[in-house]
Amino acid sequence: MGVDLIGQLSLKGTYLSINPKPPFYMLPELSLEDRVRLVESLKPRQYSRPEPPQPDRVNGAEDQSLEQAAIKVNDVERKQQNSRLLIRGMKVLSGETMTDDYTVIVENGVISQVVATAAVNKQEGDEEHDYHAVGGIVLPGFIDLLLHGAAGVDVMEGKAAVLTIANRLVEEGTTAFLAGTMTQSPELTLAAIKGVQAAMKQQASAGIEGSEILGVHAEGPFFSPHKMGCHLPSCQRVPDLLEVETWQQEADGIVRVITLAPELPEAEEFIAVCKSADIILSIGHTSCDGNEAFDYIGRGIGLATHLFNAMPDGGHSPGTAGCAMGILRTGIPYTLIADKHHLDSSIIYGLTEWRSFTQRAILISDGISAKYVGEGEFELGGQEIVVEGDKAKLKGKSNLAGSLLKMNEAVRNIIEFSAGQLTLAEAALLASRNPAKVLKLDHVKGLIKANMHADLVILDENYDVLATYRFGQKVFPSGG
Repeated sequence: MGVDLIGQLSLKGTYLSINPKPPFYMLPELSLEDRVRLVESLKPRQYSRPEPPQPDRVNGAEDQSLEQAAIKVNDVERKQQNSRLLIRGMKVLSGETMTDDYTVIVENGVISQVVATAAVNKQEGDEEHDYHAVGGIVLPGFIDLLLHGAAGVDVMEGKAAVLTIANRLVEEGTTAFLAGTMTQSPELTLAAIKGVQAAMKQQASAGIEGSEILGVHAEGPFFSPHKMGCHLPSCQRVPDLLEVETWQQEADGIVRVITLAPELPEAEEFIAVCKSADIILSIGHTSCDGNEAFDYIGRGIGLATHLFNAMPDGGHSPGTAGCAMGILRTGIPYTLIADKHHLDSSIIYGLTEWRSFTQRAILISDGISAKYVGEGEFELGGQEIVVEGDKAKLKGKSNLAGSLLKMNEAVRNIIEFSAGQLTLAEAALLASRNPAKVLKLDHVKGLIKANMHADLVILDENYDVLATYRFGQKVFPSGG
């Protein structure tokens, strides 16, 4: 008889509140049959770009599953389907090569050609957006793998907050992101994940607007109690497959990444099952030393969360960093917060010396609700934080609490920290191609080349954002 992993859980608005069962690590050993079933139930939903619906499919989209939710065909999209969009830049990052005076040709939201402007064969009905005269540099849209909030709201607050965040992120050139949850109670964690699911449904039914919500990065609750950072210590818990299965079943499989401390009890089974289910596990908030990190990663961890931070001997000041060195030995990709607070510039300079840096490093914002707001007092995951200047800390403590970093600023900072070792092309790919690879979306996102989504950001020479496009539609500045 197989193990009943769900049992008598009540999942409608509560978790483990009615007839609770013990966490996964206290359950009997799984049979092969139950392991196979569990792996299938944990798998994230497959990414697919929604197709324009028939008019009668638009109504009631809020009640449809994410697979059924459809993009409304508004006037702008109809026009786009019947014409080409030509986006000219002073420079264009074509594939992985920076080119001078090139044009990106977009048809039906997808890049059809990237060619020298002089070679463009213009057609009747073409729409032209020319950024050459203003020094526009056309780059692939940024993809942020970890963001908790912006514009005064937090992912944990639910659907409306997530949509607000998505609509502001295009201002910094972010065309897609994972919504990051904080360490909270099982009930609040599940509610937040379902809030992201609801936001994804509404975004899909409303047309192309804001930054695309790709799913959830569950940052916590499976952390070392000694490396909680700005997360709520009272809600820390050991890896629990039962809880993760609930997330995936209740929210249509939108959890793509889970950060965890792999040294926790029963993490080995957790890692094995999640790896089989294609959930990306990221080592972070861990007390591992270098050798332990190297060993655990070999068992199925595919990413590292904000390298050096919330690890033994953090990187915000120079010194030894055994855990991070163990991670770097493995060859897995790793995320960095290049906000001038989380990482000392000498650490980043040293990282850029690594031969594989440009292929493995990923820029994230780790943004919080104070982003776009500024100084003041805020809440993050149930804890009070204070922002002074552009630095956020737990109130009354020295713990850093996320950042106010924008992705275009991250690109600028990483070039500065590298002391000229990184080109703009290389830095931009840390925020586009590399995160797309981690999410296995590099066949449609992360580069400017034929058959890729026309997700683009136009920067000026100071790395400020002139315009952002998603599926070939200008989403910043508003008004086209």
